[in-house]
Amino acid sequence: NRQGWVAFQLQAPAGDRSLLFAYRLDRSDARRVFRLRGLDAARDYQVEDEGQRMAGESRTRRMTGHELMMQGLPVELPVFGAAVFSIQPQGQVNHA
Repeated sequence: NRQGWVAFQLQAPAGDRSLLFAYRLDRSDARRVFRLRGLDAARDYQVEDEGQRMAGESRTRRMTGHELMMQGLPVELPVFGAAVFSIQPQGQVNHA
């Protein structure tokens, strides 16, 4: 039964950067909020949709670790859509 959302977070061994992979399946709300884990609540993070970045349409969001862990990262996708978000401390350069 392919419905709902699927998401998982990968975190760098040092714990300072993460990737969030999100997939929207059938019969689900268009928007979902994912609470992340293992971040520093006191730090500011840059959140970037990697698909938009690769298409040259990047919009980086700035959120605190506390916001990302307690309120979560809102994600909106079409049915059977997918997205990858990079989450890294403010000021770090993405080496991807």
